[in-house]
Amino acid sequence: MKDRSKCIAALLCTLLLCASCSAPRPAYDARVETAAAGADADPADEEKHTDPGLLSVYTGRERIIHTYAYELLDEDLKTVYDRISEAVSEGRESVSFDDCVRPTFEQVEYIYKLIHNDDYRLLGTTNRFRYRTDKEDKVCELRFEYLYDKEKILRMRTELKAAADKILSGLSADMSDYDIVLYIHDSIIDRTRYADSRNENNAYGALVEKKAKCQGYSKAFCYLCAEAGIPSLTVLGMTDTEHMWNEAEIEGSYCHFDLTWDDPDDEHIASYVKYDYFGLTDEEIENYRSIEGNIFTLPECADDSYDYYTYNLLRVTSYDEAKALILKGYDSKKKMNIIQMKSDEESFTEITEALFGTGEKGIRSFLKEPGKRIDYVINSKNHVIKLFISSSEK
Repeated sequence: MKDRSKCIAALLCTLLLCASCSAPRPAYDARVETAAAGADADPADEEKHTDPGLLSVYTGRERIIHTYAYELLDEDLKTVYDRISEAVSEGRESVSFDDCVRPTFEQVEYIYKLIHNDDYRLLGTTNRFRYRTDKEDKVCELRFEYLYDKEKILRMRTELKAAADKILSGLSADMSDYDIVLYIHDSIIDRTRYADSRNENNAYGALVEKKAKCQGYSKAFCYLCAEAGIPSLTVLGMTDTEHMWNEAEIEGSYCHFDLTWDDPDDEHIASYVKYDYFGLTDEEIENYRSIEGNIFTLPECADDSYDYYTYNLLRVTSYDEAKALILKGYDSKKKMNIIQMKSDEESFTEITEALFGTGEKGIRSFLKEPGKRIDYVINSKNHVIKLFISSSEK
């Protein structure tokens, strides 16, 4: 049998939609000063280590071993996926298909796209490979290219696991799905800065180097969710450019989560976490981007119960409701009060103009704190309102 050797030099320019994702975070309305006036909480338990078995030692749940896309494959393609994934995770130069059903090039292309886009465990590979085919034009061998040598890749995997274990040690078996996802969301944002890095597109960049782009945030989220026993996946789409975010399952319902856009690194006050894109439905997320480029069918996201503002009773439909929420959330003893809420589209303008205008309903008409500085950020696209009330002295 004569094999034919071929090279995919730029493995189909569509292989990685987010190969260098630089999707800008949304531009909010200007933060306005209305008056002159982060710690990295790391619950440490150094004696805990991720159990190599099926159950998470942190949540007691069954760990997610395979990606969502993997479970959609037939048995033959799962075998191909396993062979490729195992080979690249171990830093091997090649993988053969001599003792299984040999795939077509189209099948290999599809699997390789799935692994690069959705497998959060992948480190150090490029989007290039060489392949050999047999006389029936079936692929019998793949040869991979790496950014690093095998020893470095294995060391990176060890470092990634240690960083993940440190975060996961803050979880417990009595936490709900929602609480686990919220904790993972906040932990990644607390630790990661949106920045260029050689590993910006993988979990190592986000959790170890603490610098990542959208793909790194998304894969770190999937990595931690899998170890905690929460099903999740990455989602591809378009904003001003290519973008990646997540879906995760909470109590049987899938929702959208965009950690990149919830990271306030680009705002004046960065020591807090945003929840503008936490737990959204398909309908709402598509107000801000299109969902496209995914090569498998995504779970439907139709339940808005786990939207952060809905779940935490932070939705308002009138000025009076917004005023009541502010008064309830304000604590004069705190050096910094951060109060977040979300209105419906119909009442957003009425609420913001009343609160931040100069009329008799302005925020200082009922929050009588002359020694305090009050700043705010409003997002007119998703109708989120944030207040920052602090001492006038910095």
